[in-house]
Amino acid sequence: MNKLQIAAIFIILIMVFSAVAGFILLVLG
Repeated sequence: MNKLQIAAIFIILIMVFSAVAGFILLVLG
């Protein structure tokens, strides 16, 4: 895997994490 693929996967993971965190805050709030 090259650096571009690693960066893309990292960005996707951050987007998924923020989506999950936002959903949890929405449920708890």
